[in-house]
Amino acid sequence: MADTILWGTGIEDVAEGIGPGQLRDMSRVCGPDGESPLHWSPACLVSEGPGSRCWVSGKSENLPVFVTGPCASSMQLAWCFHLKNLLPEWGSVLAASQWAGKGQLGRQWHSPTGNIYGTIRLPSSALLEVDCLPLLVGYALVTALGSIGVQAKLKWPNDLVMGNKKVGGILIEEKGGVRMVGVGINLTSNPPEERLRSDNALAAACLKDFGHKGLSPLSLWQHLVTTTRDSLRTFTSSDLPELMAKILPHLAFAGDMVRVEDYANPPYEAKILGLSSNGGLKLLTRSGTTIVRSASIYPLHV
Repeated sequence: MADTILWGTGIEDVAEGIGPGQLRDMSRVCGPDGESPLHWSPACLVSEGPGSRCWVSGKSENLPVFVTGPCASSMQLAWCFHLKNLLPEWGSVLAASQWAGKGQLGRQWHSPTGNIYGTIRLPSSALLEVDCLPLLVGYALVTALGSIGVQAKLKWPNDLVMGNKKVGGILIEEKGGVRMVGVGINLTSNPPEERLRSDNALAAACLKDFGHKGLSPLSLWQHLVTTTRDSLRTFTSSDLPELMAKILPHLAFAGDMVRVEDYANPPYEAKILGLSSNGGLKLLTRSGTTIVRSASIYPLHV
């Protein structure tokens, strides 16, 4: 078990700290095991200086999970921790809520307490598969969710769906050779319809809507991080064609007609045929078969 760190220091305009005394009001974030102060030992992070205020639970494996109070976004906070040399490869951040979370194309995502808002620092080896990294991370996540009975699918290239509704998403950022992956999953609530970006967007849902109640964001996040780490460690460039074949049964809307917005052409309709060997989306259009690398897709019949 990796260290779980309750981060109580806080950064003005970026994130609020959290301590053991606040966990009772945030039991949906850390679960019953997190509420007892007996599980936590005071700690000081050297790189934060004398003002550092933290509490630690677990055994150190150099894979810390920082649990924070409300923040602008777990992604922004992960970059702050990286600059302070606090976030090693596979270290992660889990926020109670976000007030400026981002989704695809920088769109704002509604982020109340009770869901997963996490960011993982990926290892440098993950940069080798940069073109299809969202797909590989997504495949690892749906596999991890499936292992606990949550049957999600991956909407190309970076959304998680259940029952033709969006329940989560993946966002990857890179700076100076370091890559972070942000993960948002609706456990107990989802954005209302009026907050969605357009008439074409999938309706939103949460795992509770599908009977998955009582999930602890912290416990589930630890499971997702560990499973994603173990999965990506086994992926190599030579395995990509085989991996794409394995992802196909988990691909949402395979074989369906969709509306495609690829930012280079007027929107058009196509049928999803599958995935290319390097993670592109194979489509059948009126002009024939094509592969897109960057686009938004919207199912025509849901």
